[in-house]
Amino acid sequence: MNSSSSISSENLVAYKKLISDLENFKKNIEKLDYIREKLQFFEVMNEVWRYFSEFDNDEVYEIFHQSSEFLELREFFYKSHQYYVRAWETFEAVSVLTSNSPLLSKPSLKDLNLFGFSKSGYLANINELSMVDMKDVKNIVLVGSGPMPHTLIFMNENTKVDHILGIDNNPEAVYISSEILKVLDLPKIQVSREDGIKFDYSNYDLVFVSDFVSPKSKIIDKIFETSKKSVQIIARTPTRLGNLFNESLEQNLNKNLFVSAEKPRHAGSKSVLLKKVNV
Repeated sequence: MNSSSSISSENLVAYKKLISDLENFKKNIEKLDYIREKLQFFEVMNEVWRYFSEFDNDEVYEIFHQSSEFLELREFFYKSHQYYVRAWETFEAVSVLTSNSPLLSKPSLKDLNLFGFSKSGYLANINELSMVDMKDVKNIVLVGSGPMPHTLIFMNENTKVDHILGIDNNPEAVYISSEILKVLDLPKIQVSREDGIKFDYSNYDLVFVSDFVSPKSKIIDKIFETSKKSVQIIARTPTRLGNLFNESLEQNLNKNLFVSAEKPRHAGSKSVLLKKVNV
């Protein structure tokens, strides 16, 4: 820990507790077989999410962020979270496809009880959409659409755009989300296997960048290079302990982009609206 002399005794205690709590979470996760004990793994990771959402001490976080423990714990939680997100969304998507869910006949906000992990993300789209000027938006693309396309479905329900595309470099995520969209009969939405760093964004007016995509800064750079001058970019980026889960974009943000607005998303995350400078 750096600058221990400048931290109050109260925050020093809080700092030590934070390290201890995170180490305990790590030990509990390491004990589990992610495949055979999936539900137990979900339960522990849900506890981690709750812990992250309740942590609000900026001074303690800044000291932790500069410590040697941060990088070690970040490497562990980043990998665990990547698996958690994909596994949870896949679990929910398959559950929808194999049940007589009302979601299959009419997806809407009233059916949110059908979502678990996806519920917070689905609701957070309301905040994101409130930042966007939709007047000239005709085409939307989401980078890192995942197996459960809740953002794509939300945009279909709540906008009048011509076309919505989800891209993901994971073939299983693309297959599962395509199956959901097929049974929902939503022709306006497509999903495609693409590399976000190589994709051409020139046809899109609004671009979403998911929490867990990486390398986030390079994807943002590609969006800047290939997109329209008027493009609006909604990028999801971590806050406080969320930096253990996902890659932050703000420290390496393209200097030709600026943050026009921001809204909270969910535990350890916020959404920022990026626009090109001098547009």
